[in-house]
Amino acid sequence: MRALTPLPWLSTLLAEITAPQRLLALGASALLTFAATGAPGAPRALACIDGPACLAPAATLLEPAADTCLGAEPALFGVAIADPAGGVYSAAVRVGGVLIGQTSAAVPPSVEPVELWVPLESIRAPEGDQPLSVQVRNDRGWSTELGSGAAITVDRTPPTITLTGPTPDTCVSPHLAQAGWTVTDDQDPAPRVTAQRAEDGCEQTLRVVATDACGNTAETLGTYLRAGPPPITVEGVAPGAAVWEARLTWSVEGAPACVTHLFATLTHTQSGRTTRYTEGSPITEHGDYVFELRAADCQGVAWPTTLTFTVGPRLTPPELTGWTGNGNLLLWDSTAFGHEGFELQRRSADLFETPARGPAVGVAAPYYHEGTLRSLLTPSAQRYCAERGLGSLKGFDIVGPMGGVHTWWTGRSWSVSGNNSVFYLRNLQCAGFWTTLARLGPEANQYRDLSAELDVLYDYRVRAVRGGQASPWSEVLTILTLLALGVP
Repeated sequence: MRALTPLPWLSTLLAEITAPQRLLALGASALLTFAATGAPGAPRALACIDGPACLAPAATLLEPAADTCLGAEPALFGVAIADPAGGVYSAAVRVGGVLIGQTSAAVPPSVEPVELWVPLESIRAPEGDQPLSVQVRNDRGWSTELGSGAAITVDRTPPTITLTGPTPDTCVSPHLAQAGWTVTDDQDPAPRVTAQRAEDGCEQTLRVVATDACGNTAETLGTYLRAGPPPITVEGVAPGAAVWEARLTWSVEGAPACVTHLFATLTHTQSGRTTRYTEGSPITEHGDYVFELRAADCQGVAWPTTLTFTVGPRLTPPELTGWTGNGNLLLWDSTAFGHEGFELQRRSADLFETPARGPAVGVAAPYYHEGTLRSLLTPSAQRYCAERGLGSLKGFDIVGPMGGVHTWWTGRSWSVSGNNSVFYLRNLQCAGFWTTLARLGPEANQYRDLSAELDVLYDYRVRAVRGGQASPWSEVLTILTLLALGVP
């Protein structure tokens, strides 16, 4: 696109305006400006229009711009007229000799410029670098033509984008270069271009957008499939794992077109038998297996994915068979077939006596039934367990007020005298959360819990593990270690 240079036609206008003989004869002044919607700038020309009432014509050059063009969008042409006598003015705009806009309006008497805007039908202007002509008239028979010799660029055609390299919507060999692009424009030698690439598995997408100086935009999208091993994930069994049952599933990353065919087989190593495998079906026969999934890419080439694993008897839960309190030693059997190890868990429940305050004792309420006491003191016990991260409340016993307060138990209620209503919660137990103490190897059959504390109630459980599977948990073994006692 040839940049608009206002100097030739502006020089002509200025020469016309500043000629002494013209200054004497001027009757009205008109400031004419041009602005194209969406363009970065607009050429503005200023001239004095003959008129009998022009008392003090003035001429000023307003913001000339050399990069203006007319695009496909509607535009406006502005005429600023200053006529002390006023009158009805009309303006007609021609580009390349074609009338593309005209208007008329009454201009009030004023020495200040009054704007008159001309809507342009840009679609009617011929494309390319075209001469601009603006004719201004008033109702007193005066007229002048402005812009003679000036030119602007008319461009309604978006750039042309051509994708190079592989043909879109085809399967491309992986060794070929990625697609590229070229952009051409009849009026703009350097349109603005942005390109984005995206991948979804084997599918590659190229999006190119080009915009010329007049704001015309073109967009092209190319999609390609790259041949090669499809990215496949097989789930259900870890590689090399020993399990008691297997169910295999798989997924292909990316677009469905990345894989044209899938074929799964399962080989039982001991018997040598190979069968076609249906996704998700159970595998329970004992033995070693080789699973193979063959996926054909967009060129039809099959790529294998293999997985080996072992199926054995179902894991049986071990049994916690003993405990020696003197060393906090747990014992269990290790007869689970094919296991790879054991997981041992523990939860604790603190055992203690702690005071909890009930309602004040009054004359009108000398008795507290145990049910009433339990409902009153339970929130305190629950809060104690929660604040120490020991889980939920399991239970507690109630001991009557101590410390010089006369109390007795009638079999149904505590009888309390005095003003002290502090009770003791004995054997308060908090149901802790299960935490893993250790993960042990297949030969292990005991564990010494050195972190166990006195006066704390502990629950233990153990299970066998193999691959990503595990046996059920053993029966819970509950242990209470008391001070000065070596056994529970």
